[in-house]
Amino acid sequence: MQPDTLNNTYEAITNPILRLLIYALTAAVIALSGAVVYLFKKYMEMNSDNIKALYGVADNLEKLNDHLSKE
Repeated sequence: MQPDTLNNTYEAITNPILRLLIYALTAAVIALSGAVVYLFKKYMEMNSDNIKALYGVADNLEKLNDHLSKE
């Protein structure tokens, strides 16, 4: 969308309630976008911890297998 078109359209809105709704919708979109980014980061951190834990289990199982095969 062209900035001039957006600006002209916004200036054409004279109803204050409609402008207030536009502000509220913009704030809601920004807040929801921030929440999605925050939750995605938390999800990635949680998965990182799980992956590290699984690698630790795999390493311990390999060590146990090597120990049992030596006996």
